[in-house]
Amino acid sequence: MKVAVYSIQKTLFDGDTEKIIAQTAMGEITILEDHAPLISLVRGSVKIYIQAKEGVIQSEHMIEIPVPFGFIEVKPHSKVVILVSDPDVSKPLEAVEISHKVV
Repeated sequence: MKVAVYSIQKTLFDGDTEKIIAQTAMGEITILEDHAPLISLVRGSVKIYIQAKEGVIQSEHMIEIPVPFGFIEVKPHSKVVILVSDPDVSKPLEAVEISHKVV
């Protein structure tokens, strides 16, 4: 699924992802491929999960973006746009490996 995360100043992430976990006003939601269209407030954080395959090893990485306040829109055809107020990102966002396995 395609996801783009924008702040007022810059693009924080633009790429493909396997799933998104977002903190909303009603609780935590998980967005997967072919999710129903949705618009919601976001507060707290957004976690973007990326799967990478290198040879026979498949790994999953996670990028967590702090979100003081924002909106998430899930569009048809697995497109997601997240607009956030300026996050307190004092260092560049990094993908953290959370698991790997031999496929």
